[in-house]
Amino acid sequence: MKVIFLDIDGVLINNASLLNMESSYVPDEKCVQELNELINRTDAKIVVSSCWRIGRTLAELQDLLSGWGIKGIVLDKTPDPLNSREKERGLEILRWLAERNKGKDDVESFVILDDNKYMPTLLEFLVQTKFEPGLTRRNAEKALQILLKPRWSNEAR
Repeated sequence: MKVIFLDIDGVLINNASLLNMESSYVPDEKCVQELNELINRTDAKIVVSSCWRIGRTLAELQDLLSGWGIKGIVLDKTPDPLNSREKERGLEILRWLAERNKGKDDVESFVILDDNKYMPTLLEFLVQTKFEPGLTRRNAEKALQILLKPRWSNEAR
């Protein structure tokens, strides 16, 4: 299984979408299209790593993303930083991967879409976006290349 660890602010919600919002947060359509294309090409599942996960169930996250036009399946969310010792997103992702591999051991590759670059142990899996444009075609192509290489299963165990 391929997994996309998804941040929302700075990936789907960018400056343009913030300027266009009337009463609620709405992602940029171009960013949604790029994510959908990535999902279509890889059949990747989504693990929400954004702070948007806090206080929301998986069903609520799925409804939120589906309502925005995202075609992917929300598989899970990373551990809540308020209920864990991991205060840094990279550590939360590593914890999720470790727990998943204890039980199901089915993650063949993964990519992290985030505008935060502080993930020193996971830089080879990070596609860092910028808040101004959000997820671009170039970012999505880089993410595709990462997802198509099953390095996680071969090297990181």
